[in-house]
Amino acid sequence: NLIDSHYPEEEEWQLMENPIGIEEFEKRVLKGPDFYTLNFTIVHPKHFLIVT
Repeated sequence: NLIDSHYPEEEEWQLMENPIGIEEFEKRVLKGPDFYTLNFTIVHPKHFLIVT
């Protein structure tokens, strides 16, 4: 899924039924190509937060 690694400047280019906001995009767990190749799924957590 392209939305896992690239956030378009215009929301309409997400081409999703329920587009996500930039805040949601930035909190999502980063998934690379192997994630999908190996048919992994995220159970918990769906978001991450790093505090420095």
